[in-house]
Amino acid sequence: MIIQVASAELGQLRRRVALWAAGAVWLVQIVVFAYLVQYLTYRKEAAKPDHGKAETLIHTLVPDGLAYYNASLYPLYGSAIALIIGALVGGGDYRWRTMTTLLTQRPDRRTVVLGKLASLATVMAVLVVMSFVVSAVCATAVAAAEGRSQQWPLIGDLVASFGACWLSVLAFAGLGFTLAFVFRSVAAALAIGLVWTLALESLLAGLAATFEGLKPLRAILIGPNSGVLAHALGAAVQGQGGPLGVTDIAVPIAATIVLVGYVLATVVVSMVVLNRRDVI
Repeated sequence: MIIQVASAELGQLRRRVALWAAGAVWLVQIVVFAYLVQYLTYRKEAAKPDHGKAETLIHTLVPDGLAYYNASLYPLYGSAIALIIGALVGGGDYRWRTMTTLLTQRPDRRTVVLGKLASLATVMAVLVVMSFVVSAVCATAVAAAEGRSQQWPLIGDLVASFGACWLSVLAFAGLGFTLAFVFRSVAAALAIGLVWTLALESLLAGLAATFEGLKPLRAILIGPNSGVLAHALGAAVQGQGGPLGVTDIAVPIAATIVLVGYVLATVVVSMVVLNRRDVI
């Protein structure tokens, strides 16, 4: 039954323009900010007598750096997009006032939640794959333009990177999904979720760098733990020339546990909220 709910949900999602727009924005961000802007920065640095920074930068932009560089984009660029998609999937039936109809056609509210989450996980997996494809094309173009090696990462590194990216976006998307269920509104979920993701997480992370007492808070935030996984794959931390959001505040296994915890919390909270409501 879960598969049937997920298939029906995916059929609806294919017709939602907002979902396609969010995915397109994510891919455009990769092309423009992750590669074009960084490549122009590399050309500027390469013109200087000291080529150290330029060489460090170009190694991330060519195919050999695909596994870790792609993962390093999610704490900064992918968080908001994932949260938006999660809110659209979780709150779509509330927005279109079809939740009551959906529940009358299914035997169990838990099945509805799990089916929706399965469709969300599928959408995020497709988006991660598309991000790898776009990044690979951009990396190939950069290598060709600079006459650099077209050597690619090992398959194992790419699989590990896919897992890290997928887990990161699932945690962010799960937050949007849960907020949409709690507030029964896509708009409210987006407002609260984006403020938390773009403002409060960044503010807490910044304050933690100054105040020792706040440092433990970073260990329970989605963004910093996503950055830990990117660093574990080989990305430099933010303070050492790496992309924004890449950190080394925890060991990879601890960061993985935190992100998995967010995903599990999405399942539990969404089920509890939907099961306890008599009026949809």
